[in-house]
Formats: sequence, structure tokens, C-alpha cells
Amino acid sequence: MIIITKVVVSYKNADLDGVACAYAYAEFLNKMGHSAGYYIKMPMQKEVSIVCSMFNIELNNTSYDFNSSEIIVVDTNTLSAVDFVPTDRIIEIIDHHPISGDDFGKAELKLYKLGAICTLIAEYFRDNNLTMSRETAILLYYGIISNTVNFNANITTIRDRKMANWLKDQCSEIDEKLIGDIFDKKSVVDLNNLRFEMEVEEKFYVGSYGFVIGQLEITNAEDFLWENRDAIDNIFEDVKKEFNVSLVFINIVDIFRGYHIIYTPSSETERFFLDHYGLKFKNGIIREESYMLRKEIKMFLRKNFK
Repeated sequence: MIIITKVVVSYKNADLDGVACAYAYAEFLNKMGHSAGYYIKMPMQKEVSIVCSMFNIELNNTSYDFNSSEIIVVDTNTLSAVDFVPTDRIIEIIDHHPISGDDFGKAELKLYKLGAICTLIAEYFRDNNLTMSRETAILLYYGIISNTVNFNANITTIRDRKMANWLKDQCSEIDEKLIGDIFDKKSVVDLNNLRFEMEVEEKFYVGSYGFVIGQLEITNAEDFLWENRDAIDNIFEDVKKEFNVSLVFINIVDIFRGYHIIYTPSSETERFFLDHYGLKFKNGIIREESYMLRKEIKMFLRKNFK
């Protein structure tokens, strides 16, 4: 029986960047002589299933005895996002999000300014002259594409671009022409499961103020908002009660037209933005003619808080 000593995990409801990193980092550790596995806490975001189905990639979801393994966390540094593992077993955190300030005990925290943590894991393979499976190459490549919105997000770095090009050379099945198909499929929102699609299951702090911040990456973002505003408002009412917050908003990125909108049904949130940042909403909306992702908004809020 193979004994797994290291388990790589990402956050609940992980996106493609998180899942790809967990999968690929476990493979990297095994090739470096460790006994490693990965664990995906279900459910996953829709983009993961889209890419796995497109390339016939099967993800195992083996359960491990976390109390007897060392745990590595990728693509988050928020403790509540990985509350399914014992904190005292976490030895390493690899992430690119704003620092949460959560106490992970003696775990080593590694934060990078990258569009996708997939970029870093790909660099590990390259720098150690290791071959990777087709599955790892595909997941890492499209993880970079997804997390940088095909290199259009402000968080995109030269390293992200370089490693995406390098990954294409590692697997002939990677095809830029499929990016549009993936984004099209990702844009089909399941209205019966809208709360899950909105990703509103995590509390975020700016100073002592608690927020819940959602995100959708779709096409025709503004049309979608007006057609589904009542449903979004109802979800936020539930979220405010469950998380005991009054500050809520959703960032909706139009992945083809190149703009994003911040929407809130909360007058308290509008007042917070005005008082602390001098930003005004119009009909509950701030629209900017550029890509800006939730992680960037979080960084902005903390950096510019007055």
C-alpha cells in the first residue's frame, strides 16, 4: 500500500487555477521523490468540468487521513476556505491573493505577484527539467488562461505569458482556438444554482469591516445583471444574514467586451465606497471600461482604505 505523506488541497468551490495547481503540484512532488496526492473539496467551479470534459481528464477525489499527512494549500491563504483540513497539519501555503492575516500556525506562507499560481507550478517543472503529464500541461495552461482572462486582466505578468507559451510546447493537444469555446461555455449561468455561480461563500475583511464579494465572468455582463437583478438581490439578502454582514457586492466581468461592473443592492455598501474611497454608484453600479478581477478589488480596498 502506498503511504501518502503530503496532500495538496485548494479552497472549497475551487476554480481552474486552484484545481490545476493541486493536481500538478502533487505530480511535481512525486517526481521530486515525495509521496504526494491531491484532494479536491467538492463542488468545483464550472470551468474545471468544462476543461476536463473537453480533454477527457478524470480527477480522482481520494479521501485522505489529513491527521497523518502534511498538507499544502494552494491558491488561497484564507483559513475558512480550507476548514475541511486540520490547521496544525498545514506546512506550506502557495498563493497570489491579498494576505488574509489568518493564523496558519507554523506553515510557511509563500505569496507571489502572478496572474495565476499555475504559472509558478509550471516553473517548478521547467526549472527542475521534469517532464509533465498531458493532464498537468493542459490544466496548467488553461488555468493561466482562465485566471488572467486570456491575458487581459491587469494582474497578468510576463511570467504568466512565458509559461503559457512554454506549456504549449509540452503538449500538442493545447490549442488557443479552444479558448473561445471554453469562455462561451463558462458564460452559461445556471440560474437554478445562481448562488453557487456567484461564489459568495467567503467573508473578507477591510479593517474591521466584513464583506462578502461575489464574482461572475460572463458575456453580456450588464444585460445579465438587469435580467437577473431581483434574484441576485435575494441571494445577497440571504448572504447578509448568514455571514452577519451589511457590505456585499458582486463583480461581473464581461470576458469578451473588456469591461467590468460592480453591483450592490446595499445602501450601506454604497455609503462605504463613498466615505472611504470617494467612489459613487449609479443605480447600484460602478462600471469601468477595463478588466478588473475580484482579487484586484480586494487589494485595492485594503491598500486605499481611509
